[in-house]
Amino acid sequence: MTIIYLKWRDAIHSMNEHAITELGGLAELHEIGFLIKETPDSIVIGTECQDAATNVRMWLTVPKVNIVDIKRTTLARAFPKPRVKKARKPESQKDAKPE
Repeated sequence: MTIIYLKWRDAIHSMNEHAITELGGLAELHEIGFLIKETPDSIVIGTECQDAATNVRMWLTVPKVNIVDIKRTTLARAFPKPRVKKARKPESQKDAKPE
């Protein structure tokens, strides 16, 4: 499963009154999610995912032309399973013979 981080720019919209000199900027957004689908024009990410799923909910489509930065990793790499450490015998007991 691929986890993806996107930094992208989007339009800004407001119903309030603003000075014309303040207009023209873009919002810079940060998204993290599961990579659901990628096309030549867009990336779809979701907040939840199931292996081999054919349906998805809570998703967002981001146009690739709006993407400023992208990073990908896998679920296993981001959250590795902890290794079980084997108990070591103290140095003094290594050569000791059982009684």
